[in-house]
Amino acid sequence: MERQRLYNERVVAQPGQVRGANVVGPPAGHDWADNLLKTVAGAGSDFMRVIAHDYVRNENSLMQEALISADTKFESWKQDYMKEHQGQSALDAQRDFVRKYGEIRQETMDMFQGHDNEIFRQRLDQSLGLRALHALQTGGAYQEQQDAAWQKSVFDGTLANFQKDVQASPANEQYIAARRAEVVQDMQTRFKGEDLTARIAKLDEQIAEGRMNALLAAGDYDGAEKLLGGSGTAPAASSGGVPGSFTSSGGGTTSSRNLSVHNYGNVKNIDGRFNAYASRHDGLMAIAERVKRYHEDPKRRAQSISDIIHIYAPKEDSNDPKGYAAFLGKRLGISPTAQLNFNDPKMVAGLVQGIAAMEHGAKKVSVGDDEALAAAQAVASGQMPKVVGRAPAKGEAAGTQPGTLAGTSSLPGLSPEKAMAFRHRIDMIRKSQQAELRAGMEMSLADYVAAALDGKAGDLPFTREQVVAGYGDKADKVWAQVTEAKQLSSDISRMNDSDAATIGGMLRAADPAGEGYAMQRGFQAKRQEAARAILEARQKDPSGYLMNRNKTLQAAYNAMLQNPTPEAVNTYLAGLKADADLLKLGDVPIFPKDQAKAFAGAIMSVPNVGTKLKELRVAFGRFWPKAMQELCVKDGLPVSAQLAANNMPEEAARLLMEGAKDKEFQKKSFELHADIKKTEFDAEVNKQMGEFNATLLGGGDQSVATEVNNAVATLALQYVNRQNLDYRDAIRKAAHDVILDRYTINSVNGGSFRVPTSLDGDAIERGAGKALEELAAKSSDLYAVDYQHLGEHAPKMYGSMLRATGRWQTAGDESGLVLFMGNSVVRDKDGKPITRTWAELDKLSKDWQEREERQGAALEDIYEEGA
Repeated sequence: MERQRLYNERVVAQPGQVRGANVVGPPAGHDWADNLLKTVAGAGSDFMRVIAHDYVRNENSLMQEALISADTKFESWKQDYMKEHQGQSALDAQRDFVRKYGEIRQETMDMFQGHDNEIFRQRLDQSLGLRALHALQTGGAYQEQQDAAWQKSVFDGTLANFQKDVQASPANEQYIAARRAEVVQDMQTRFKGEDLTARIAKLDEQIAEGRMNALLAAGDYDGAEKLLGGSGTAPAASSGGVPGSFTSSGGGTTSSRNLSVHNYGNVKNIDGRFNAYASRHDGLMAIAERVKRYHEDPKRRAQSISDIIHIYAPKEDSNDPKGYAAFLGKRLGISPTAQLNFNDPKMVAGLVQGIAAMEHGAKKVSVGDDEALAAAQAVASGQMPKVVGRAPAKGEAAGTQPGTLAGTSSLPGLSPEKAMAFRHRIDMIRKSQQAELRAGMEMSLADYVAAALDGKAGDLPFTREQVVAGYGDKADKVWAQVTEAKQLSSDISRMNDSDAATIGGMLRAADPAGEGYAMQRGFQAKRQEAARAILEARQKDPSGYLMNRNKTLQAAYNAMLQNPTPEAVNTYLAGLKADADLLKLGDVPIFPKDQAKAFAGAIMSVPNVGTKLKELRVAFGRFWPKAMQELCVKDGLPVSAQLAANNMPEEAARLLMEGAKDKEFQKKSFELHADIKKTEFDAEVNKQMGEFNATLLGGGDQSVATEVNNAVATLALQYVNRQNLDYRDAIRKAAHDVILDRYTINSVNGGSFRVPTSLDGDAIERGAGKALEELAAKSSDLYAVDYQHLGEHAPKMYGSMLRATGRWQTAGDESGLVLFMGNSVVRDKDGKPITRTWAELDKLSKDWQEREERQGAALEDIYEEGA
């Protein structure tokens, strides 16, 4: 500290003079420390010399530390930057490096803002400036390096897409030539100043090898040999109207000239001329191919209609891209800026139709849905449109359009060495094919015939030419067998979608005529066998057959089982009915064979069966009676389940189904309550249920009455066990909970019938009485074969007996009443049972009441007048 004070007094405070020496201002040059030392030495003071040496050493150390810190900060930032910024994101590296070192330079200088030696600050700033210049150079070098890498990466993507195009359509030389020119032009743009000879040579080699490999991979050995033979150009121009020439004139509008050569999208080639395509299909494919190319091109990456149209019909060509995109968006019902699903052929087909209509007018060009979809699917599968030249220019004579695009004749070929290697490869392939073809065909033929017997044989496994190559003089016989198998498969497939009468007609039509058709008779026997199997399957398990035939119906059935909502049930049953109607199967079961038992088991396994049954009743709606009929089979749902679902109190339904699950429940309960005698218990049940059972037994429903009594007994024992009720009270409560609370018992002529409590039982009873009177009065309309021997007196006698002994019985589906006489159903002349719905009976009662009221009012009027 003392030395620093002395230095400040003698050197810093008086910078122009040091005692004993003449010093004028700051030392010149960069080595100011040397000058300072010399000046101090001249002063002749050992003490001052020591101070100067120490001070200079401290300043140098301080500056070195500052520079090292700045370099360390920049180096750390540079490493992070290079990790995060590569390729396209590093194209501003030079600017970023300079900016960052500028920040570090400023931070470092700010650290010495109060430093008392200005010369030190100047020297530090100069050193930092040199380092900033180095940062500028480093950033520029990194930017150039990453730009080159990015350009190469993008170009490699372009080259990869081009190679895919070559492999997808190796025989389309015109297209390949046009795409090659685009790639070369891109190469020239990206690698300016570079000698491209080696790059182009490598590109040409890749094109040639790619074409050969693609042809060989596709099995087009003839095409590969043609390419090896040097036929690297398209057919020469001619005037015969074949591909390679056009006979259309150069007159008319651009639209008409382009339409004459199938250019529906006004698509141009690389030299700016309109393309000519081999067919209408190729012309539509050209539009789809451009859409695909604009989307997959890494430089363009078109995602929406607007993106595509700004490339397809740019404003620079006097187009209105915004209006064009709006037109297409309206046609497709899509926002022009919405992201499209380019994997959807239907969407691409819509663009094909819209672009053709926009380019030429909807009145000139009408593209059907099927042909647009076919074009989109072809391009999606990797096919390319066949370009056969260019459209005629205005005023150009007919038949002069060349059959190749510019540059086609200069398509690169293979080197002699590689051509020889490919030729050897083709020879080896052909030899191995000859050996393998026949063995492979025999296996394929056996598999194909087996698939045909199931109606699942698809396209033929090989062509006639392949059969000839493999079987020689036996080819005709083998080919006939293959085509017969295909017809058999088609017929069996049609049988699955046909009714029995149509199947019979198909068998008659396919019956071989005459003798000598052993093979055809063999296939006909298989056809008949398949028909029998189909018809037997429909008869044994119609619902199961329909599901096996229609996987959508199977899915709807599974969805119904998993979540039986009204919507799911209706969806499945509507599909089931539609398929059954198609095959004329009539009313088929809801559940496939044995599936009803499985579903019933699933219902009985849930904790609260009663609640589950009520939910199912709501879900099945009007189909519930039919569903219960199928579910209440042996080892399926007990009849008590149907009762539990019929609006029983929730707790009662739960207890009933708990008891019903245990087949030994009643036996165990009587053992538990030894004081209750089973005979007395059963008698009490019959007593409570007697009036209700009469409504069942009268119609012969003995088994139903037994099941209902059994359900009452089970629930009563539950009440005894759980609520400690007297068994008589338990039986009365159970009878009402199971059934009695949901019906009133009414009678006509001593015959009892039950009426749901949702209806007016008295009104139904009155209506039933009046209906019986009307029927007895018109007994001639009834069918009474037992009394026809009485001649002309039969109707009157039958009417009298009906009036005396006729009785109504509740219909099984509880939709109304059925008329009985004795134990026989009364029928009309057509043999149909005499029935009356609840609504009809209610209306008859109301009509009768109104007549009675009118007659009563009339009598009152008469009495009043008489009085």
